[in-house]
Amino acid sequence: MNLSLRSRLQNSFLLVVALILGLTFLVFNFLDNLHTGIEVVYTDVQKTAALVDEVRLSTVSLVKYQRALISEKVQKEVLEKISELGALMFQQLSELDVMIHDLETKKTIAKMMSFLESMKLFLSRASSSRDSNATSTLIELSDKILDSFTEFQNQQFSQHEDKNRIMKQLLEETKEEMMLVLVLGLLTTVLLGLVIPSKISLPFKKIRDGLRELQSCNFDVSIYYNQKDEMGDIAVELNKLIENLKRFEELRTDRVAFENRKFNTLANLVKKPVLVANAEGKLLYLNNMSYSLLEVQSEDVLGKDITDNFFPSSVLHAFDLAIKRRAKIENEEVIVMQEEKEVFKGFANVIPVRGKDNSLDCYLMVMSQEVII
Repeated sequence: MNLSLRSRLQNSFLLVVALILGLTFLVFNFLDNLHTGIEVVYTDVQKTAALVDEVRLSTVSLVKYQRALISEKVQKEVLEKISELGALMFQQLSELDVMIHDLETKKTIAKMMSFLESMKLFLSRASSSRDSNATSTLIELSDKILDSFTEFQNQQFSQHEDKNRIMKQLLEETKEEMMLVLVLGLLTTVLLGLVIPSKISLPFKKIRDGLRELQSCNFDVSIYYNQKDEMGDIAVELNKLIENLKRFEELRTDRVAFENRKFNTLANLVKKPVLVANAEGKLLYLNNMSYSLLEVQSEDVLGKDITDNFFPSSVLHAFDLAIKRRAKIENEEVIVMQEEKEVFKGFANVIPVRGKDNSLDCYLMVMSQEVII
């Protein structure tokens, strides 16, 4: 499916927004679960602690009335108070037994509840018969209840440490999960940051590379981009432009080659030495008579500076005057020597050929043994 550049940008933006929202939701979910877990543990601890405090108060009150049984005669009011405390403590332990899940602690609570059941039985006997043995049994049961409560408190302390450990573990696990999500989110963000810009910038890079090749006058280049979007349309139009430029360059090259052949033919028909240099003093052309006269090869002189040693000084002087004056030089005397022998003596006429726009001027020299009027 080919999407436009605008659609790809929109989709990339929506993808990044969805990623951010997803990470935010996951982090919020982890924090919410952590809060819920801590709240559950905290509420359970608070309720358990409140019931334990109530049982502790009931146990202390029971011990207080136990002392009354030891120091005084059995009174009906004391037995009624102990009976009320026993019933209240039994109800508190029943509620506590529902909240406690540890088996050892439940056994301790069951033991305390059985002592309270026994106490209830002996309270009725002590109240009706004033039996001293029943009173002793009540005192003994109170001691057992106190011992069981002490054991229960020790177990609660151990469970409190376990709950603290559970909360720490919960915090550590949540922290690890959040760190994992953040690391994965960071890696995904980096991956998207590397992939999405490269996908978006790819057509621009291809077009830039194609334009650089055109600047280097390389017309054998094509921008390959087959997406049906805005940049694809630009690539198609640029490829058409490159094809037209290539065709124009071929026509221009053929035209220049044709003009060069025509000029070469005309220059050789003159039967006189002909030389062409540009305004920088670079030699551009020699006809056949010039090569024979100077005894040089084209690859040795074309494109070289006319001040090189293969040119006679008189020829250089004529070119130098024309280039400096940017004017026509007529009948300048020239002498060509070969191996200290004079092989040509005559006159040079240099004609400036003005370049168009910013192109350089050229200077055409024709050497003749006769004065040209």
